[in-house]
Amino acid sequence: MMGLRQKESAEYLITTLKLEISAETYLAQRNKRQNELFAQGVKLLPGVRKLITHLHNHKIPIAVASSSHHAAYVLKTKLESDIFALFPIVVLGDNPAVKEGKPAPDIFIEAAKQLGFDSNEEGLVFEDAPAGVMAGRAAGMKVVWVPDERCDVNKVLRVGQNRDKVEVLKNLTEFMPTKYGLPPY
Repeated sequence: MMGLRQKESAEYLITTLKLEISAETYLAQRNKRQNELFAQGVKLLPGVRKLITHLHNHKIPIAVASSSHHAAYVLKTKLESDIFALFPIVVLGDNPAVKEGKPAPDIFIEAAKQLGFDSNEEGLVFEDAPAGVMAGRAAGMKVVWVPDERCDVNKVLRVGQNRDKVEVLKNLTEFMPTKYGLPPY
């Protein structure tokens, strides 16, 4: 469910678990609890600060492309606002230009457009969610994936993905910028 829009995620959960609750009721309860947790802060994953600072300092065009809606994004990023301030472009799931959520490529295509890319192939996506991996590949971009340790990587990459276009890392401290034509650390 990671990376899906709220309603799609809720509907999937309710259908899969055969819950007797509406998506709206579930989301109201979930969002209340999620907002309480987000208010406590969300920490960056290992290597993220170094990577984003490096790209920013080298004037590499960067954007956030998150399925989160605006209010959740603000809550999730407030403790690390200094690093998120380095992104000139932020495209969120509730952006009107994003017609379909991940795994559709819309959010990455919109981010590439706002960054001024001539081709989506110029894009390099960093993802933690299977739906985001599929969206990045559907957009024609290379993907660096840091999956949750409980995720079945082989199952996700078998589903319509070019394995050679997806690099799987344990965390972003393993990322080597030169492999993608970026300046070295």
